[in-house]
Amino acid sequence: MIQLNIREVLLTVSGLGYLPVVPGTFGSLPPVLLVLVFVVLEIPVSVMYLFLVCTALTFLIACLSFGDWAQDRWESDDPQAVVADETIGQTLPLFWLPWHGSGTEESLLWTGFLVMIAVSAFRAFDVSKPPPLRALERMPGGWGIISDDIGAGVYAALTTGLVIRVVQPTDVDTVVAHLLRVL
Repeated sequence: MIQLNIREVLLTVSGLGYLPVVPGTFGSLPPVLLVLVFVVLEIPVSVMYLFLVCTALTFLIACLSFGDWAQDRWESDDPQAVVADETIGQTLPLFWLPWHGSGTEESLLWTGFLVMIAVSAFRAFDVSKPPPLRALERMPGGWGIISDDIGAGVYAALTTGLVIRVVQPTDVDTVVAHLLRVL
């Protein structure tokens, strides 16, 4: 009989943390995928913001409440199986994206471009841990697990914001054409 452990379910984001390759990347995808569903279905932006806040708070509370348990369970200060911190961190750059559009192909391409930048920036900062992110991991318990990811999320939000300022929505055709050339 399988015993459900709510701590593991929350901290591993329903088992994504147990994936054998890039569990952190998979842990950052749930808010991304659900936000894209919200955009495609044209669900009001206010509902999407509420979703992002509730997602971040749920996993924040889980990491802070069960952080000591996780460190003991996986014998690590920042266990690889715990990907709830990546879920939290990824919500930050997504929250600050300019969510608007008419559901046209152009607005969907622009949204996809921005989401790609937000995800890439978050993962780059989370993996490279520029100062002071690596030092934040040394905080005790759940704070040590989440603080570097929150910092990476802030860095990613700022980076994505800069990209938005440089590349305007009117330049989507140019951006998409350039991306296609690069690929």
